[in-house]
Amino acid sequence: MSPQAAREAAAFEQELGLTEVRAARQAEQIIKMHFERHALPTRDENNVLRLGWNRQVERHPEPVEVSALRLRSEIAQTRQVLHRRVFALQARKPISVLRLSVLYAIADLLGPDHVEAWEPLWQGIEAGDWPKVMQELLRCNWNGLVGHTEQKKVLFSRLITALIADATSPAWGT
Repeated sequence: MSPQAAREAAAFEQELGLTEVRAARQAEQIIKMHFERHALPTRDENNVLRLGWNRQVERHPEPVEVSALRLRSEIAQTRQVLHRRVFALQARKPISVLRLSVLYAIADLLGPDHVEAWEPLWQGIEAGDWPKVMQELLRCNWNGLVGHTEQKKVLFSRLITALIADATSPAWGT
């Protein structure tokens, strides 16, 4: 390929890329204009479960990037819900980043509003009474809220161990 032909091909490729980006943004606007956004999964007239702006939940796998973005967004919401508690805690009796990350993970799994309102748990954390914190966590309905598979039991034990021991980050693999 001649240098001139290579430049023309590169220019065409760049122009095509810009055209595709503009078209994709317009397609997004068209969809948003014509479909109501569903914050929770909702069945449509064909009994297909949909979420957001007409996204099919059951028939299309979610790309890993979307899953990661959703998780990051939900952890950010958890952090926001717990902000007042964490601010007060860190101002009076700071805890480690590991313990805080474990609290965020527990709150994300059990529900941030539930954890934010869990007075005995926060009293134990603020007092540094980690056996009391462990008792509170053992009283929660982990199986009902998160699940009772062996993998979820292992996760629960790792979370409690990391929270109580405040050791270096455990291996979080499966």
